[in-house]
Amino acid sequence: MAPDKRTERDSLGEVVLPADAAWGAQTQRAVDNFTFSGYPMPAALRRSVGLVKAAAANANAELGRLDPDAARAVRETALQIWQGELGDAFPVEVFQTGSGTSWNMNANEVIARLAAHRLGSRLHPNDHVNMGQSSNDVIPTAINLACLELLEPLCSSVDALAAALRSKGQEFADIVKLGRTHLQDAVPVRLGDAFAAVAAQLAEGTAAVRGSIDSLRVVALGGTAAGTGLNTHPQFAAAACRFVSESIGYEIQPAAVPSAEMNSRLPQVQLMGALQLLTATLQRWCIDLRLMSSGPNGGLGEINLPELQPGSSIMPGKINPVIPEAVQQLAVHVQGKVAVVAQAAAQGPLELNIMFPLIAWETLESMRLLKNACDGLRRRCIEGITANPQICREQVERSLALITRVADDIGYDRAARIALQAQRERRSLRDVLMTDEGFSAAECDRLLDPLTMLPPFS
Repeated sequence: MAPDKRTERDSLGEVVLPADAAWGAQTQRAVDNFTFSGYPMPAALRRSVGLVKAAAANANAELGRLDPDAARAVRETALQIWQGELGDAFPVEVFQTGSGTSWNMNANEVIARLAAHRLGSRLHPNDHVNMGQSSNDVIPTAINLACLELLEPLCSSVDALAAALRSKGQEFADIVKLGRTHLQDAVPVRLGDAFAAVAAQLAEGTAAVRGSIDSLRVVALGGTAAGTGLNTHPQFAAAACRFVSESIGYEIQPAAVPSAEMNSRLPQVQLMGALQLLTATLQRWCIDLRLMSSGPNGGLGEINLPELQPGSSIMPGKINPVIPEAVQQLAVHVQGKVAVVAQAAAQGPLELNIMFPLIAWETLESMRLLKNACDGLRRRCIEGITANPQICREQVERSLALITRVADDIGYDRAARIALQAQRERRSLRDVLMTDEGFSAAECDRLLDPLTMLPPFS
């Protein structure tokens, strides 16, 4: 055999793998079998599997099932994985066996091999590292823990974006712009309110994301195969969850009905539903940013976005709203992932869902992407936006929507006739009101002042 190869054996026979590989035979079979996408095991999931293995070793030692020295070696090696080390030792991609068994065995083999070096004697991936566990409970537990790991960083990024929007709202509070409904002229609004409204919508989104914490804290660990708890100690789940809780700061609880956490993934469905609130807000707001900044001469031109790069390979001087367009695409991408997770969660015939890896990938990737989107939109766009008060004022003054305030005094029908006359004759409302309707200049000043139509800045 070549010096860069070694042979290992599992229940199906011999397997050849790289001599320096930290994994073993079952992982190598998965590497050879699953070559579809190249999408790696999500880093947060890898870390969470490490934490589960450390918790299991600790619990099994406490309960007298695992030798203390062996447990210590397993726990310390598993904690290395939780702390972000040994990433190269996890080569199995996303599209694999639906229970995620290959990811679980990858962890078992790596930990057994490296812990054996630490201990100075052989450890078995299944008998020692996987004691009292099954892929059926390890992987869904790790998915929940990985979601919890990414949840607060995501919410912090959304909160920072909302704060930047509120700051811009205050900055633009005294600028009145033309409101638009159905993309047609409507009553005046404050430019600042447009920014403040999005900040409020984002706050609703983060509240929904944080609202998924309770379901994520309930885990399948201890349910082993098909939720039966077979081959595990009755107190294992509570002991292991206690270790995890102390490690991550969330109170993790074993599920009262473990099988409920195995044949579906409702915590991820709930979380992705909350993420959809964020994507809907981001997508709608990015459309608004593109419209409000459109121009510079033939569009609305109410605001200026930061000029980040040339926008055309053929039209000199053109600048495009590149960050809103990028974030808009990302939001659509995540919305697709929301649908994927909902469909995948339903793929749980009888006792076990068979799309754990896909659910993990789509959920964790969505959280990562949305965090990056919020950070990028804030830093590269929102914080650098400036307003064009003169353009906003001119558009308000030309608008027929100002007649709405007058209608309260003279009635809807008369006001509508005046507005349509001004539009047909291409005259201002002030001109028609004073010349044809007998209003004084003082009355027009009072009735057509856009600030009198607006509530205080919210």
